[in-house]
Amino acid sequence: MSVVEKNSENNWPFQRRNFVGGLIHALFFRLGMAFSQVTSVLLAFVFTLTGSNFWVGLLSTLQRSAVVVPQLFFANYLESRPLKKPYLLGVLYFRSLVWWILAIATFYLGVTHPGWLAGIVLILITLFFLAGGLGELIYSYLIASTISPTMRGRFMGFRALLGGIAGVLAGYGARHILAGINSRHFTTSYGMLFLLTAFSIAIAGTGFFIMREPAGHPINTRRNLKKYLKDSFALIKKHSAFKQLLRSTFLIAAMYLALPFYVVFAKVSLHITEATIGLFVTLQILGDSLGGLLWGWLGDRYGYRLVIMGISAITLLIPLWALVSGYFYPPAFAGTFALAGMVFRNIQLATRNYLFEISSERLIPTHLALKNTLTSPSLLFPLIGGGIVKVGGFEFLFGITALIAIVCIYISFNLPEPRKSTESVMDDWEE
Repeated sequence: MSVVEKNSENNWPFQRRNFVGGLIHALFFRLGMAFSQVTSVLLAFVFTLTGSNFWVGLLSTLQRSAVVVPQLFFANYLESRPLKKPYLLGVLYFRSLVWWILAIATFYLGVTHPGWLAGIVLILITLFFLAGGLGELIYSYLIASTISPTMRGRFMGFRALLGGIAGVLAGYGARHILAGINSRHFTTSYGMLFLLTAFSIAIAGTGFFIMREPAGHPINTRRNLKKYLKDSFALIKKHSAFKQLLRSTFLIAAMYLALPFYVVFAKVSLHITEATIGLFVTLQILGDSLGGLLWGWLGDRYGYRLVIMGISAITLLIPLWALVSGYFYPPAFAGTFALAGMVFRNIQLATRNYLFEISSERLIPTHLALKNTLTSPSLLFPLIGGGIVKVGGFEFLFGITALIAIVCIYISFNLPEPRKSTESVMDDWEE
C-alpha cells in the first residue's frame, strides 16, 4: 500500500489553520534571516573580523553540526510527549534571544575586541542552530501529522514565495545598511542587521501560536538510551528506500564544500564591495522563492524523488557557473547565489518530505534524526573546503564539488518513488 493511499484515510483537521500559521512563521523568519544571511552576510562579517578562511569554514561547520548533534537524543524524549508545540515556542524565542545578544556584543566589542567578538559569534551561532535542530523535529512532526502529502509541496512553495518577498525587501535594506560602512564603522552596520533579525524572529512566533497540534495520536514509550539507539539503528536495515535516501542526502551535502567560499572568492578574486554582498542576498532569496515554487509543484504532482533529482542537477551547475562567470564575465557571478538559493533551503525540504512519505507518522522524529545523524560526516565539508582552497585554490575546490555532484545525480536516479512503490512505509519497532 502506497503512502498516499495510507494517508488518504486521515481527515487532516488542522490543515488549513496550520497552513496559514506556517506561512506567517515563514514570512517573518525568512525576513529576519535575510538581514543576516548566514551564507553571505554573516560569513563576510566573520571574514572581516578575522581575515581567515579557516574561521569561515569553521563557522559553517558549527552551524550544521549544531543542528544535527542533539537530534537523536532529543527524538526519544519528544516522541514520548503528548504535547510537543510548547517546546517549539520555547526554541523559537531562545533563537531570537541569541540575535539580541549578538547585536549588543557587536556594538560594544566590534571596535575594541574583534577577536573576542569572533569567538562570541561562533558560540552564539552554534547555540542558534543547536536550538534549530530541536525545533526541526517538532516542526516536522506538526507538518507531517496535519498537512497531507499532496499539499506539502504547495505549502513549501507558498512558504518560499512569501518568505522570498520578505527576504528581497530585507536584502535590499541590508544592501543599503552595508553600503553605509564607508560613513560609519562596519560593526555598527552589522549590529543593526542583527537587531532586525532578532526582532523579526520574535514576531515569527505568532505563526506557531496559531498552529494546532493533533490530540489522541499514539505516542512512543520512552526507552533507556542504549535500547533506543540499538532499536533506532536497527530500523535502517528494514528499509532500502531509506538507505538510498541517506546516500543521496550525503552526496547533495557536498555542495557545502564550496558554498561558504563563493562570497570569499568574490571578495578576494573579484574585489566586490560590501554593498554587492547585499545584492547577493537578494538574488539568493529570489532563487529560494522560485525554487520553492518549482520544487513544491513538482513534489505535489510527481513526487519528491523527482525533486531530489532536480536539486542534484542544480548542485552541479552552481560551481560550473561560478568558474565560468568568475573568469569570463564577472558581473554574471552573482547568478551563483541565485542558483545556490534554489537548493540551499530546499535540500532539507525535499529530503524531509520524501522521508515523510516512507516513514510511519509517530516515528518521524526518530527517522529524521537518524537521517541527519548518519549523514553528519558531511558537516566537515566546509572545513575540508577551506583546506582545499589553501592547497589548490578556489578553482580546484569548485572543480571537485562539480565532480561529486555528477555522482550525486547518478545516485538520485536510483531512488524509488514511494507513491508507486509496493514497499510499505518504515515499520514501527516493537514495544
